Amino acid sequence: MARQFLTEMLAEQRRFSLVSFPFSDYPDDQINKYAEENRERFRRIKLSRILVKSSEREASEIRKKLVDQTGSFEELAREHSTDIYADKGGDMGWRYYYDLEADFEDSEPVDAIFQLEETEISPVLESRFGWVIFRCDTPAVQPDFDVEETRQVVRDYLMRYEKGIVEDHTLSVAEGFRDRVDDVGFLGATLEEDYTIGMTDYFPINYQSYYFLAPVRSLTDQINLSSAAYSEEFFIRAFSLAPGDVSSPVLLDDQVVVLRLDDVRAMPERDRDMVDAYYSNYAPSFLDLDLRNALLDPRFVEDNFDTVFLREFTSRQ
Repeated sequence: MARQFLTEMLAEQRRFSLVSFPFSDYPDDQINKYAEENRERFRRIKLSRILVKSSEREASEIRKKLVDQTGSFEELAREHSTDIYADKGGDMGWRYYYDLEADFEDSEPVDAIFQLEETEISPVLESRFGWVIFRCDTPAVQPDFDVEETRQVVRDYLMRYEKGIVEDHTLSVAEGFRDRVDDVGFLGATLEEDYTIGMTDYFPINYQSYYFLAPVRSLTDQINLSSAAYSEEFFIRAFSLAPGDVSSPVLLDDQVVVLRLDDVRAMPERDRDMVDAYYSNYAPSFLDLDLRNALLDPRFVEDNFDTVFLREFTSRQ
C-alpha cells in the first residue's frame, strides 16, 4: 500500500518558471525610514561588565571594591564574573541599545546604562542572567545613518528581530507583480520591472525531499529553492495550477516566489524502474525516523528517564 502511494505521488512531474522576491532586496528607503523612527535603539556605548550569578549581596560587595578602588575592574571581572567577557577583564566592546534590551525585563536599566559617563560604575542591576555591574568605557553616541555600516546594522536588526516587516513588504511587492500578470501577462510584468525569470527542473510532489532522485531545484543559480521541499503551501499552490496558470505569492524562508506552470509530464520510465529499489532501500528508514519522531514528540511524551533511572538504580544498591 505504501509502495503504491509513493508511486502515485511521484507519477506526475511539473516544471515551472518563477520570479523570486528575496528579502535582501528590501529597499534602502524603508531601511532609512525604520532607522529614523527607531533612532534611540541604534545608539552605541562601549562597556565592560561583571556578571554575578550567586547573589545580589556578592555583586554589591564587588561594586564596593570598585568604588573604594581596592580592586581594579579587570581583576575583579577575571576573578568573579561568570560570562564570556571575564577573560578579557569584562570588556564587552561597543554595544547597541537593542543588544542590552534583551538582558532586562524592561528598558529602565538600559536607559540608566546609556546615561553613564566615562569610567562611571553603574549600580548593581538585576538582569535575566544574574546581577550585573557595568563600567562605561566610552559614553553613548548617536547613530549616523549616512554610514553604510550603520545602515547594514539596521538591516541585520530587521532581518533578525522584525522580519515580519520585511515579509509583509515583500509579499506586497509580489502581490503587485501578480496583479500586473493579469493585465500584461507573466513575461510582460517581468519586463516592466526588469525581474529575472528563473526555471525549475521537473519534480513531483516530493514533500520533505523523501525521494532524493527528483528534488525541488532551480536551474537558475540566483534562486535557491532548498526550503521549498519543506513547505506544504508550496506544493499545494504548485500542484493546483493548470498549464500556463500563475500562482499567488508563496512565502519560502527569506524570499517570496510567484510560479507559472510550464509543463506537466509523466514520470520517465527510467525513474519508474528506480522507485522499487528506492522504496526497498531508503523509504523504510525515512518511515522509521518519522515514527520515532512522532512517538517521541515532546508535546505528547513526558521525559521521566532521569527520575526513573535514579529511582530504579538506587533501589537495587
